[in-house]
Amino acid sequence: MRVWVVLTILVGGSLGYLVASNFKDGLAERQMIRSGATADARIVDIDGDRDPRKVVSMHGSVADRTVRLIYKDTNGKEIESVRPLENVRYNDAHVGDIVAIHFDPQRPEAWTDRVDPQPWLARLFVVWMLLPALLIAIAMMLLRRSQILSIWTEGVPLTGTVIDIRQSAIAPRSRVVRFTLAESADRRVHSTFFPLAAGDIGKGDELMVLASPTNHARTIAAELYEEIHH
Repeated sequence: MRVWVVLTILVGGSLGYLVASNFKDGLAERQMIRSGATADARIVDIDGDRDPRKVVSMHGSVADRTVRLIYKDTNGKEIESVRPLENVRYNDAHVGDIVAIHFDPQRPEAWTDRVDPQPWLARLFVVWMLLPALLIAIAMMLLRRSQILSIWTEGVPLTGTVIDIRQSAIAPRSRVVRFTLAESADRRVHSTFFPLAAGDIGKGDELMVLASPTNHARTIAAELYEEIHH
């Protein structure tokens, strides 16, 4: 279950960051279009290329529409800023052509060539694409939790023999204990997390576990819960 909890937190955190970042950028874009300063900016280079024959391709990669613009802010200071173009009207624009932009007077390096703000649905497209991954992680976490609760209430007590101990990559304060079940016909090697705070455990030690009645591969270390209970 811990793996799915970690994955849920990672995916959820990533989606939260994307939502906050895109929401912040969307609000800034709307503010620039509604009340920002305007300027006629000249294209200095396209993807670092100053060749006058180089043209903007709005249907290619982001690099193909990333331009360096030069323009003046509200104080007459010359500004250079590199950002991707978003307005399709500038498809096939050349180095040296003029782009009409809105920029933030407080941060003149931030500009947009959009006439209308990007719709929220389109701006959050990546979020919608990743949302199913979060839902799957949550579903698997809940499923695994249900399985663990089922083992706790209906599990068969067995004794495992520790054959190997490794440091956990996803749980630094726990170890991965690998063991076999001597009382089970299942001779596979199983594993479980064993917290450092639970004390020492070594190769050859016995480990009291509860196993699913129908699948002995699903186990929990019962003695950890006993210590917490007491």
